[in-house]
Formats: sequence, C-alpha cells, structure tokens
Amino acid sequence: MGIVASANWIDTATGALLHSASSDAVGEGALLLIGILIIAIGLYFLPTIIAANRGHSNTGAIFVLNLLAGWTFLGWVLSLVWACTSDTARATTPPAERKPVSHRKCPYCAEQILAEAIVCKHCHRDLAVAGAPEMKQNLN
Repeated sequence: MGIVASANWIDTATGALLHSASSDAVGEGALLLIGILIIAIGLYFLPTIIAANRGHSNTGAIFVLNLLAGWTFLGWVLSLVWACTSDTARATTPPAERKPVSHRKCPYCAEQILAEAIVCKHCHRDLAVAGAPEMKQNLN
C-alpha cells in the first residue's frame, strides 16, 4: 500500500505542476491575445483618432464611416484620406473678415506696393525718408 500511495502522490504532484504550467501558458496566451486585440482596434480606428487629434470638423462623420465601412479596405482608406485632408472650413477666413488690400505706387520706381510698406520690394528704397516725394494712394 505504501508504494501505491507514494505513486498517487507523485502523480498528484506532477499533475499539479503540469496544471500550473499550463495555466500560466493560458494566462500568457490570453494576455497576448488581449494586447493584439487592443492594437487591432487602434489600427482599425486610426482614421478617427487622426481626425480627432487634428480637430477636423467632420470627426463624427469620419467615425461613422470608419465604424460601418472600415472593415472593407476601401472604406478604411477613404476614411483615412478624409481624416488627413485639410479642413477647408477652418483653413480659410470668411470674406467679411478680410481687409481690402490697398496699394500705392513707389515714388522711386513706380511699381505697385502695399500701402503700409516702408521699403519698396522692387527697388529696396526706404519709403519713410524725410523729404521723400509725396506718395499718392491708388486703391485697386
């Protein structure tokens, strides 16, 4: 009986060691799977992440396109391109906020320059010289 009991003890100890080794492998495999899943979800929603970081005005629409059609390669590429395009609503200022640009002729070379210019961009002469000829403003 002693031999059978010790044999059972060895089987039990070996089984416990094998069981703990296999549970560690399963735990590491599950951890690896979770890591891969997080990376895959991040790559899947990359267009949405880019649009949100850039402050794109159509971030919500990009998210919807990415969510519904991102599983197709074409849908994912379209949402990525859309997220990377410039946001024209923010890039341009409204016409009402633009100042009209006024020009004048340089008294030395007669080229058109901005009215606020203090040096002519064509002849490089200083326009703020005392005693300079009278400059007439020409609005274009």
